[in-house]
Amino acid sequence: MENTSLAFDPSKVVRVYKDEISHLKDENDALAKALAKNRVERDWAVGKLKSLDLLSKKGLVESKLAHLPKARQCKLLSINRSFLYYKSSIEDSFNR
Repeated sequence: MENTSLAFDPSKVVRVYKDEISHLKDENDALAKALAKNRVERDWAVGKLKSLDLLSKKGLVESKLAHLPKARQCKLLSINRSFLYYKSSIEDSFNR
């Protein structure tokens, strides 16, 4: 019963939907700007990471991040995951 007035005044319905569309377009534009900003920042960070040596990249991997597993961190840093776990064995004089 509360929407019966809309049946007699269709211009009101059209105006409400146009306002909603306008609001959603504004929100979409704001999200697109935020996404573009994040892409620029990501590209900058990737460029900086490429200049680091392998040991520095290894030091950036954090094991206690719940939302970003080690495998994903290694992929983002462009290092092999096995590099994190590899322990070099030092040869003693007997083995030489």
